[in-house]
Amino acid sequence: MMPGEKPKNLKGTLKRILSYIGKNRRLIIAMLAVMLCATLLNVIAPTIQANAIDAIAKLDAGTLIMWLVVMAVVYFSSAIFTYFQNLFAAMLSQYTVRVMRKDLFARISHLPIKYMDTHKHGDILSRVTNDVSTLQQALSNSLPSMISAVAQLTGCVIMMFVTE
Repeated sequence: MMPGEKPKNLKGTLKRILSYIGKNRRLIIAMLAVMLCATLLNVIAPTIQANAIDAIAKLDAGTLIMWLVVMAVVYFSSAIFTYFQNLFAAMLSQYTVRVMRKDLFARISHLPIKYMDTHKHGDILSRVTNDVSTLQQALSNSLPSMISAVAQLTGCVIMMFVTE
């Protein structure tokens, strides 16, 4: 496939990629749990800010300090959860790519010599390294961001209905 080219069987390709990703369920569950905690904290943070602003309006220093401390804890905790979310996403992508490259090497080593004679060695090597690296970038960056965005959108909609 050339850059920008689509797979012949998109559904089958996605199924195969998901089967590779799904091999490390514990890491996926940990990443999703941490992502959910970070999203929850990001969604409730504006409510805490509103309470702090209300304390400013009422000129209540004690309540303001309490809300500022709560806000600092929430944002710090959110940053920690986001760090671990990114760490788990990177670990998941590294694990997935390692397994995928191992399987690719096993597949290539069992190809007939005629295949090697009819295809350029650079094309085969490029396919193994570049395509898998592109997938690794998507797994470590795009997939977690997409899941987090959907969770945050859902949380924001829920908060809009819960708050007055």
